[in-house]
Amino acid sequence: MVVKALKDDPLTRGQLAAYLGQRLGTKTKDWRDAGWGRQTVGSATTWHLARPAVVRGLVCFGPTDGQEITFTRVDRWLHAPRPMPPEAEAEEWVVRWYLQAFGPADVDDLKSWSGVHTRRLRATLERLRDELVVVDRIGRPGFLLRRDVSDLERAGSDRRVARLLPSFDPFMLGHRHRGHLVDQSHYGHVYKDQGWLAPVVLLDGRVAGTWSYRRTPRRLDVAVKMFGTLDSETRKLLEEEARDLSRFLEARDLAIRFAR
Repeated sequence: MVVKALKDDPLTRGQLAAYLGQRLGTKTKDWRDAGWGRQTVGSATTWHLARPAVVRGLVCFGPTDGQEITFTRVDRWLHAPRPMPPEAEAEEWVVRWYLQAFGPADVDDLKSWSGVHTRRLRATLERLRDELVVVDRIGRPGFLLRRDVSDLERAGSDRRVARLLPSFDPFMLGHRHRGHLVDQSHYGHVYKDQGWLAPVVLLDGRVAGTWSYRRTPRRLDVAVKMFGTLDSETRKLLEEEARDLSRFLEARDLAIRFAR
């Protein structure tokens, strides 16, 4: 039914919910109810309705419609869709790509990120054992792709790297155990209640503070709050990051303020 709904054009969540509601003869109130009496155009429930078609490789996300996501058929959106791989091959593919993006990581991290059961993840890691190495990450062992080790070693340098990461940046969401990213004393300033994740200042791969910005038609105001001492080199790097953000947001004027 979902595939038939998408035979012509992509549909937003609300449009897909309305189509399914008409065909199923079911009340769609629960599909559109965002809680507290407020309605939304296609709630998260619609995703669960489309999910079986997604996991079978028939449906995927399409072009956005303003602020709305859309669903579309794979055979209409992708020029040369790949056939569904065998199950073991797919599991190994996911683990390789995860470790390439987030390694080193352990089974708990993989489970938290993927939702796959631990037993299946351990079996996949065992099949890939010749492709993996185990490294230490502040007292916790983690898996890393053997082929990535030399690239990581070459990437090491004396030059400091500072980044202003936005809220919910994927870099901050790939692990269950995050001690290698942020000190426990500052954990609550980054990973907040109700699943909220603050925009963070990343210094040499670790969280060194948080930041925010306010934009007007002509000006960008950036406020940086550091967890520790701010030296002149770090200040210069963060000012460069703020200027790049100002360029990206097409703000002519920039003001940056530092605090502790």
